[in-house]
Amino acid sequence: MSSERSLRLTPAQLTELKRDLVAVIDRYRDLPEEPDARPVSLHIHALPPPELPPEPRPRQ
Repeated sequence: MSSERSLRLTPAQLTELKRDLVAVIDRYRDLPEEPDARPVSLHIHALPPPELPPEPRPRQ
């Protein structure tokens, strides 16, 4: 599975998102191991993109 999403978040919302994601991952990490379970690597990055130059203002 691969997925990519872009969001517009405040710093507080990003903190809440991180807390929620960690809680979900921890819930799965703590499950009893099943015979057919395989290792899975998760990579989560929550970073603002590089600053873009401001858009030019229309001339009046």
